[in-house]
Amino acid sequence: MAIMASNAVIAGPTSQRVAKNVMEWRKARQFQQKDLSAKLREIGRPMLSTVISKIERGERRIDVDDLMALAVALDVSPLALLLPTRGKATDPCALTDSLTAPASDVWLMADGEVPLHLSEDDPAGHLVRYETDSRPPYARTIRLGGSSPRLTKGQREKLRVAGYAVDNEPGDGA
Repeated sequence: MAIMASNAVIAGPTSQRVAKNVMEWRKARQFQQKDLSAKLREIGRPMLSTVISKIERGERRIDVDDLMALAVALDVSPLALLLPTRGKATDPCALTDSLTAPASDVWLMADGEVPLHLSEDDPAGHLVRYETDSRPPYARTIRLGGSSPRLTKGQREKLRVAGYAVDNEPGDGA
């Protein structure tokens, strides 16, 4: 008997988080699924309430166009659908089935502020390149000196060792 391969794509941790976040933000806005469906229709990305129900149950994956439309309809950043919005900064956030990082680090990475892992060889150069590659010129705010980006204590120390002036963050004890 021949075994046939499936084209089904298994939902990973981000898909599962998006499903949960869509439902949480919908409820926070006091929308019924039909209300969200009407908002999506108004902005040109119609989705039946049955589709929203399937998304929230994790039975239907969403594409990037759906993600943007849902973010607009729910009046949140697309990152608020992709990333954890509750819990502690140190809570683990699964990015793939085998990669997890603290939620605060994932938010900084997704915001284009700091790479998930800062280069040991050239931390300042890596930081500048990351922000340059992650944002258009009008949205770049690299601050090495005066006011530092939000970095972990270890990342700030790597920059100090490399000879850059980096402000201490409140409460880091440095």
